[in-house]
Amino acid sequence: MTPDDKREARERRIKDALAHFDQLPDGAFLRVGAVARLRGCGPATIWRHARAGTFPAAVRLPGRSTGWRVGEVREYLKSPATWAQRSQATA
Repeated sequence: MTPDDKREARERRIKDALAHFDQLPDGAFLRVGAVARLRGCGPATIWRHARAGTFPAAVRLPGRSTGWRVGEVREYLKSPATWAQRSQATA
């Protein structure tokens, strides 16, 4: 598989996740590319905010990958400020 093929496959997965975001169960996982698109930023920003505690933390998945729970991302997207305050209060 060429680098272009890999890039196209990744783009298809992201577009598919975004197209079906509302139908995904809360326990499903999204990879960083889809989460970044939902939030309107880059993957590095997602990682930086997750490390700082102002965005939901990533979950280790089998196969050396990480993802974010759809339910936590939905809660964050509803009200980022409220989510951050609640997250810091429980820490």
